[in-house]
Amino acid sequence: AFGRRLGAPTEQTKTMTPKEAASIETPEQKLAYQADLQRQKAQIDKETAAVETSKQLATAIKELENAAKPDGLIEQSTGSGIGTAVDATAGFFGIGTSGARAIGQLQPIADLVLKMVPRFEGPQSNADVESYNRAAGQIADRTVPNSVRIDAAKTLIRLMKERKDQFVMQGGGAAPSKVVNFGDLK
Repeated sequence: AFGRRLGAPTEQTKTMTPKEAASIETPEQKLAYQADLQRQKAQIDKETAAVETSKQLATAIKELENAAKPDGLIEQSTGSGIGTAVDATAGFFGIGTSGARAIGQLQPIADLVLKMVPRFEGPQSNADVESYNRAAGQIADRTVPNSVRIDAAKTLIRLMKERKDQFVMQGGGAAPSKVVNFGDLK
């Protein structure tokens, strides 16, 4: 009578048209229809979050690659304790050194990378997450030598590319915090 069986969706069921929905008569049918709408909304939200995470991941990889290349932001930035002291002294007099300005440009990149954590699995997962976060935190740390930060950026790029289907957004942004499996997208 409604063109489909109400209740749990199956491969053979289809979404009700507005005309079919208008013909709902019983409370059970209304509940089943509302549940169907909620499942559809959840699927749309999941796909939207996956697309947003994919865009964020592509941006993070591109920004890290640019920062780690020769004459990129990491090489331009302060990368020592003495350089940090010089930046602080210059800053005291209202002068921003080129190294300090490069650090300022690296910080949003590091923040983006820290918000995107791959879902590591297995017995090493906690150690892997800690290692990822440590490497991400080094990107804009002006006290860490530039060569170490470049190596950290290259490691992060490799991990992001290898585990692109395992990333999770950590707060911020429009995407809810959830695991995204890009293989599910059609």
